[in-house]
Amino acid sequence: MSLLHRSEAPHLCFPSLGMSDALLFTKYGKDFRLQRRMIQQHFTNAKRSHHHPVQTREARVLAQNLLRMPGNWEKCLLRFSTSIISQVSYGHQIVSEDDQYFKISQECCQKANELGPLGITPIDILPLLRFCPSWFPGTYFSNVARNSFHTFQRLREYPYNQMVEMISKGTAQASFLYSLLENLDTKGPEAAATINQIQATSAIIHVGGTDTTSGMLAFFILAMVLYPECQMRAQKEIETIIGPNRLPEFYDRSNLRYLECVVQEVMRYANSGQSNIFAPHKVMEDDIYRGMLIPKGSIIIANIRAMTLNEAIYQDPFTFDPTRYLPAPAGKGEPYSTSNFGFGRRICPGRFLSDDNLWMSIATMLATVNFSKALDEDGKDIIPDATTVYSGVTKLVFYFIHIPGVTIILNSHPKSFKCCIKARNPAAQEVLQQSLKN
Repeated sequence: MSLLHRSEAPHLCFPSLGMSDALLFTKYGKDFRLQRRMIQQHFTNAKRSHHHPVQTREARVLAQNLLRMPGNWEKCLLRFSTSIISQVSYGHQIVSEDDQYFKISQECCQKANELGPLGITPIDILPLLRFCPSWFPGTYFSNVARNSFHTFQRLREYPYNQMVEMISKGTAQASFLYSLLENLDTKGPEAAATINQIQATSAIIHVGGTDTTSGMLAFFILAMVLYPECQMRAQKEIETIIGPNRLPEFYDRSNLRYLECVVQEVMRYANSGQSNIFAPHKVMEDDIYRGMLIPKGSIIIANIRAMTLNEAIYQDPFTFDPTRYLPAPAGKGEPYSTSNFGFGRRICPGRFLSDDNLWMSIATMLATVNFSKALDEDGKDIIPDATTVYSGVTKLVFYFIHIPGVTIILNSHPKSFKCCIKARNPAAQEVLQQSLKN
């Protein structure tokens, strides 16, 4: 594991996306330390409660949207994750799909999914592919990257320009970007370089926090459909401890033990479908691992799939079972996964925000919504496919030979499925409506 703590990002041999200087892709050095410091100052464990009002409100809007548009639940999840990141990053709440921030964000996520596991695509492994004609196998990534430049530039520049304008008018809301620009000397000798770093940092936060959260929540809904007994037990715990007259708050978290296990199992369940190949590490110096030489410059990949499905740690790892984390005799006493947010210097800096996003959204949905199997024309249950859409190492195959119609994604998502979404009961729906009015 020490290899991952002492590693840096590999050199990425692809046409510039306008994001090569962002934290996830830049080498360890001055720029990396500056951007990491920017993020850590805003997203520390001590400051996580600052975001709780936004997360609570958006979780309730999510529940409302799911009940209003049950057939469009995947977009509801995307709006939820995008709106939280937009408010935290830019102080902007997304109200509809026509919102410019939402459109830019979704376009970037789509492009990022097409680009895939940066650092170990064919163009990175065989740089000469950059000079091959576009029809040559393996050049698909290079072509998409070139066509994605302007998309990512919009994500960097549009929110920044909007924030500068709002600051000048005195209408800017508190946010990550505002905190960085508020006291910035725009006429200083290093102002241009600093502004570039700020744009890169705010953009990568947006990209990193949108698709991952919506993907995790899609796995949650899938699990509730396939394992209704888990849903019923979590709902019973919420009713017993919180009661029927209000919705979950963050101060309830320590009292909802089974719900905490559900959240942790969702993260393990979702991460079991990938190999963390989006953020490979490069060894900075020769190292010895279990008697084997890992030469300087080698690219190493943390096999999160193997970690989350390790039968030496998790009994029946392919089953969604929140009780595995409860102490015996009620459960199996298995440990929470430690690989959910990466490793070392490149561990996800927004992990506390993401963790709270998941907890509040899951708690609110369980308190207000029932998920169940959809029915076909004959009234029979439609069983969702529990497999993952081209995540992990499987994705690499499709970068060497691009197959039209095949969807490649950046983060693990379950295959699209139908489900039935209804209010738990009229009382829960009324409590939800009252909470939104207040």
